[in-house]
Formats: sequence, C-alpha cells, structure tokens
Amino acid sequence: MRFMKLQRLSVQFKLQHVFYLSVILWIMMAITGCATLYGQNEHSINIDSYPHAADVYMNGVLYGRTPATVVLPRVNYQPTTIILKKYGYLSHTLQIPSKIQSVAYWDTLFPPFYLVDVGTGCLFKIKDGNTNFNIQLESSSQ
Repeated sequence: MRFMKLQRLSVQFKLQHVFYLSVILWIMMAITGCATLYGQNEHSINIDSYPHAADVYMNGVLYGRTPATVVLPRVNYQPTTIILKKYGYLSHTLQIPSKIQSVAYWDTLFPPFYLVDVGTGCLFKIKDGNTNFNIQLESSSQ
C-alpha cells in the first residue's frame, strides 16, 4: 500500500515537471521571432533629387530635404509612399515595395514567433534594389 502511494506521488511529480518545462519552452518561443532576431531589420533608404533640396514627405510628415536618408519606422505588406516636393517643380511620388523576409517562414513552425515578428515590425523588409533613389524633378512651367 505504501509502495503504491510513493509510485503515484512520483508520477504526479514527473507530470508537474513536464508541465513546467513545456510552459517555459512556450514562453521562450513567444518572446523571440526568427525575423526579429535574424532578419534584415534596417529599413533605411537614400533619396537624392536634381535639383537638390526637395522636401521629403512620408505619410504627410516632412522628413527632411534631399539628399536624405530616411529610416522607415515600420515596413508593412503595403508599399510605403514617399512624396518629393519642390517649389516650381511637379511633385514626385515614390512607392517603396516590401516583401516578407525569407527567414520569417520559420515562424510557421512555431506560431508565437509570427506574432512577435508582426508586433516588432520585422516580418517584412524593403525589396532588394529599392534603397537608393536619384530622382529628376520636372519643372512645373512647361
């Protein structure tokens, strides 16, 4: 009888360890994300114009004048729109396309990783070849 009680306590003790270990593993997975840790998370673009000193607007906010390096706060699945304006010239609109980072596909193995990458804004990156722009502005008096 005493042996049965000890055996039951031992099984119960092992189940608690398995439960706590699984909780710790899920917490560790939930606080990390593949794209957040290993992706290309520098979202900056270089913009220059001729003539120089065109105002650079993103989402209606003035970010500076050309030549400028603009750091995108977050890259989404939709292209980022940047507008160049200069008095006496037509406005020029740039579309900065994005794509899912290939390292983010590992997130499908552990769904919490996906949520971390979405929350940090690291799920997407700027498409290759879309980080340097030299824009010729057209005169508005033609």
